[in-house]
Amino acid sequence: MLNLPKVWTSCGGNPSTYESRFGFSPRPFQSMARQVALKMSEPGIIVVEAPMGEGKTEAALMMSEILADRFGYNGLYFALPTQTTADRIFVRMKKWLDTFSDGTRTINLAHGKSKYNKEYREVPKMSWESSEDRVVIHEWLCGLKRSLLSDFVVGTVDNVLMCGLKRKHLVLTHLGLAEKVVIVDECHAYDSYMGSYLQKALEWLGAYHVPVVLLSATLPSKRRRELVAAYLKGQRIRLKPEESNAVEYPLITYADGEKTHQVSCTHSQRSMTVSIKKISEEEFMSVLDKVSSGGGYVAVLLNTVKRAQ
Repeated sequence: MLNLPKVWTSCGGNPSTYESRFGFSPRPFQSMARQVALKMSEPGIIVVEAPMGEGKTEAALMMSEILADRFGYNGLYFALPTQTTADRIFVRMKKWLDTFSDGTRTINLAHGKSKYNKEYREVPKMSWESSEDRVVIHEWLCGLKRSLLSDFVVGTVDNVLMCGLKRKHLVLTHLGLAEKVVIVDECHAYDSYMGSYLQKALEWLGAYHVPVVLLSATLPSKRRRELVAAYLKGQRIRLKPEESNAVEYPLITYADGEKTHQVSCTHSQRSMTVSIKKISEEEFMSVLDKVSSGGGYVAVLLNTVKRAQ
């Protein structure tokens, strides 16, 4: 007996849920995203375009909670372009899941170096015995072919792109994604080769009526139309040009049945002061030691290969 946890049932994302989930009140853009998810009459695709720092990740998690509750989906796959970005989102999703109080949820980090991730290794393991922990890794779902069957999965985008390939055990990939809300971050970051597989994957997800949320800060309007059209193609719906030609920013584009809508809102009006200080090469190492004393990353840009080396 595998003793898999019960199916996740979302609470629907009430307005007060933002503070309990993330510790702050929603910004105007995030409130608009929530309203879009509540307004949709059936599962569809949502394209979110907003600047960095506006809270697209929190908005996407809240939308997934609402969409899962309204349309009966029991999990989430969060796709990122790299293993590093997947590792960071894994930590944030784990904190999000810790705010749920109803039952045990299985989580997984789906990329080739997940065993080296400290936060992933610290998640309690569950096998055939019952678990009192709310977020666990089920040992049976840790296999390479079964990882997408966990309730909540963070991983690289190639797991979504696999939908468009003819390969062994493809049915498990489709099964794992067909029951979830799928979020694809940085959807602009893929070249023509990967982009063609992303469109094929969206076509499959559209055929399954899987809710899809695409996130980007710099998505060209042409690419936006291609992605929405690919999803609608899976539902045998043709995207009309006039339904996706808005140029406002931030912008949310969403397909609701045969109609595609676009809504814009003001950003949070947050401001930042940046100072520029010129230093000599002799001062460089001492300044570098000072600014990095508390940790973090420092980017050093040089104008020749020789100096960089």
